[in-house]
Amino acid sequence: MPVQLGWLLEQEDLALRLVCGSAEGVEVEWAHAIELQDPSPWLAGGELVLTTGLRLPRTQSEQAAYVERLRDVGIAALAFGVGVRFTAIPAGLRQRCEEVGLPLLEVPLPTPFIAVSQAVAHRLAEEQQHALQRVVAFQQALTRRALREGARGLVGALGRELDRPVVLLDEHGLVLAASHHAQPLARALAASLRSIPARRPAPGMQRVETASGAVDLHVLAGGAAQRGWLAVAADPPPSSDERLMVHHAVAVATLQLDQPRELEEARESVGATVLGLLLDDAPADGRLVGHLRHLGFTAREEVRVVVVPARREAEVCALLQSRLATSAVPHALVRSGAGVVALVRADDADEVVDTVREVLAELGEHASAVGVSGPVTPALAADALVQARQAGQSARHERAPVGWYDRMALGAVLADATVRGRVRALTRASLAPLTGGGRVGDGDLLRSLQVFLEHNGSWETAARALGVHRHTLRNRMSRVEELTGLSLDVAEHRVVLYLALVTREDEASAP
Repeated sequence: MPVQLGWLLEQEDLALRLVCGSAEGVEVEWAHAIELQDPSPWLAGGELVLTTGLRLPRTQSEQAAYVERLRDVGIAALAFGVGVRFTAIPAGLRQRCEEVGLPLLEVPLPTPFIAVSQAVAHRLAEEQQHALQRVVAFQQALTRRALREGARGLVGALGRELDRPVVLLDEHGLVLAASHHAQPLARALAASLRSIPARRPAPGMQRVETASGAVDLHVLAGGAAQRGWLAVAADPPPSSDERLMVHHAVAVATLQLDQPRELEEARESVGATVLGLLLDDAPADGRLVGHLRHLGFTAREEVRVVVVPARREAEVCALLQSRLATSAVPHALVRSGAGVVALVRADDADEVVDTVREVLAELGEHASAVGVSGPVTPALAADALVQARQAGQSARHERAPVGWYDRMALGAVLADATVRGRVRALTRASLAPLTGGGRVGDGDLLRSLQVFLEHNGSWETAARALGVHRHTLRNRMSRVEELTGLSLDVAEHRVVLYLALVTREDEASAP
């Protein structure tokens, strides 16, 4: 720790006198005697510069420039030894120090500069020894407290010792413990770490900005995966001894959160059991949904179900489990007999699908089509399973690697043979007046109707696509309305006609 300038002034054997400026809060990193007209290139900042003015210019303007160079490099204070070249501190030096607020000390002739340097060095050594003793005592106390009280005791002890908010979070960004007055920080972190970018910090420590100010996020890296974060408020930045305390707390917290493989396997088994029960019926029992908090989910966030067809489902499930655990994505997996079903946060779905595809490719499951449900509440996971299976079936029909239920187009919905046949049966009669008579021009009416509907009822663009005048198209659509009894100004009627056209093409191509 630096030496307080006030302490140095209190040393009676040095007889130092503060001429101008204030010593309050001024910290001295080192005492350095230097007799150059421009000593700034040899200074790092924070020094007490000692000089007798041997090379100091005589003019006040040059003396002022000397002070400004020292001020710009960031020295802590200037100590001027009188009685060698100058009997008193030069006026230009004194005036400029007073103007810029740089503390100026007078060193009497009987006090050698080496005595000042030694006093600073000895004090620094004492401070370092005291800091080391403090760190060792804290490490012992923290370890005992963590053994007795767990995470809450560890965070509480660290927060009190540092006098700043401390929060411990698990690998999913959920708060495990918070020190006194740390709730605002806990809320800010829980919100930011639940987002994808913020939840993937670099290994070690990184400083992030939250609504509560700067925070040092220390990753708790276990033997096989990330186990969480220890967050410490960083305003003001911690001292070197405080950083040592935090590093010890990180080690203890990691040991507390890291789990043997047997416990990991038990947790995975519980997750599979909970998910299996959720998928049985919807809406699921609220008490069952509550167990998802142990897997990293919160009660109010939306989830998606991902269906992963796989021939080697055991290998796919094991590798996918490992990858998701390593990336700290909240999840639950269960084997379905024809693949794997996963429950993930809706916000994580894109990342999870990328991971799933990597796993499938690695294991040679290239023909599989993944299905993803729409976002639902956890209680409706069984309904989401139906959606995911339908999305996967649609993806296979379209030869796509992934099907998203909420991104499915009409053609994908009609890809289901049962759905397509039912729609064809319900809408076939609407086109009968245009197809059953064999009248001349019926083909033009059907073609014009389809192009008109595919261009969202735009007369200009549909007419250009058909190569006819818009008045011709209007006449044809009037004839369609007359024959079918349906109005193209009514949205429901347009939907019926379009479904009839789409499924008619299937019927025409059938043997």
